[in-house]
Amino acid sequence: MNLDEHMVEKIILNSLGALSKSEEQELNNFQQNIEGKEVFAEFNNLVSQFSKLINLSPKKSVPFDRIKEKIFEKINPKKNSELQKDIDSDNDINFNLQHEKFGYIYADSDDWINLSIEGIKFKELAVNKEKGYIMLLMKIAAGAQYPSHHHNGAEECYILEGDLVAEGKTLGPGDFHHAEADSDHEPLYSNNGCTAILVLDAKDF
Repeated sequence: MNLDEHMVEKIILNSLGALSKSEEQELNNFQQNIEGKEVFAEFNNLVSQFSKLINLSPKKSVPFDRIKEKIFEKINPKKNSELQKDIDSDNDINFNLQHEKFGYIYADSDDWINLSIEGIKFKELAVNKEKGYIMLLMKIAAGAQYPSHHHNGAEECYILEGDLVAEGKTLGPGDFHHAEADSDHEPLYSNNGCTAILVLDAKDF
């Protein structure tokens, strides 16, 4: 799909949450077609990875120039130097330390962690080393089962969609499950597939 530089810039600004109100309608119309959705997914994935790199360690400097180069190459390999020059001169895009305070992971980002257990995968949403917890997005395919396990710390589980059977109870969208530290879970499984948010002790992941 051939995109002009103005459309590319709008997609980047949208992924960064910096699109002006006057440009939103034009971009919304473009996003409605199938090719537009594919382009959005690709750029959102890039921004998600970029955001994760920035937040790996706030105390360490991030090689912004090298990362930006890769992004520009992905956008337009033939004209990346010209496009980078244009964007760097635009006051609307400012890659400064303020971005270290925010992180974004889009729904279409391709950073799932596949477990050795067939049908179960996780996406790492947040890691808080100071408080010692991890937030994960979990997907369980229909019929998949997570084996019995011990909790070193407390575990929280919120069901977004589908069903999850925990301790003999079937949980659905909007249901919440808490397990205390030093508790033991019987096998967890889903009959029809499940998507859930997990918050657990870092020692348990």
